[in-house]
Amino acid sequence: TNERTVPVSSDTFSDWHTYTIDWKPDVLEWYVDDVLLRTLTKNSTYNATADRYQYPQTPSRLEMSIWPGGSEAEGEGTIEWAGGLVDWDSTDIKEYGYFYAQYQNITVECYPPPADTMQEGDVSYVYTSDSGLSDTIEISGNSTVLNNLEDSGLNMTSGTKVTATDDSSSSGSGSGSGSGTSSGSSSSSTKSGASANGQWAVQGSLVAAVGAVVAFSFL
Repeated sequence: TNERTVPVSSDTFSDWHTYTIDWKPDVLEWYVDDVLLRTLTKNSTYNATADRYQYPQTPSRLEMSIWPGGSEAEGEGTIEWAGGLVDWDSTDIKEYGYFYAQYQNITVECYPPPADTMQEGDVSYVYTSDSGLSDTIEISGNSTVLNNLEDSGLNMTSGTKVTATDDSSSSGSGSGSGSGTSSGSSSSSTKSGASANGQWAVQGSLVAAVGAVVAFSFL
């Protein structure tokens, strides 16, 4: 229900295009080739029942990849969203053996955090509540580096081995933190091996990058 289909000026396979997200505390804007195509304001997301704004406002990250949303294994709604079933007999599959995307460049420019943001450092974000609201996010000095595959953001020493002797014991302890990227801008150029896959990749990347001025160019 939150997606939009927007026009692109020329062939997304042969030509480079720049996709930009400009995410500010009160307004979120989407651009293609510097043309504003969608605007979402914070005021328009107010939910009277919940008595809060359902506007993107927590840390995010940018993910860019190709995913066969039109695979026969996906649900009907997902296939429709992806633009239909994947054509496994397409020219790209026959010539290269796979679909692909190319990015010319990606840039992310961070905005300063809101003035009322809780700040105890400059390393990571900590979610102090599961409400998903910006006033529950703290910028902390906690590390987000995990040293073991069993570690997690909630328990960064869960994979630490504990050794004990007859007269002493040692144990690891620590505090976890959620982490994410701050808002900013990014730009890149891309070539995609199939229009359907390229479309969902762009859309998926844009959604994931919410909270940033993000610009990236696809070919």
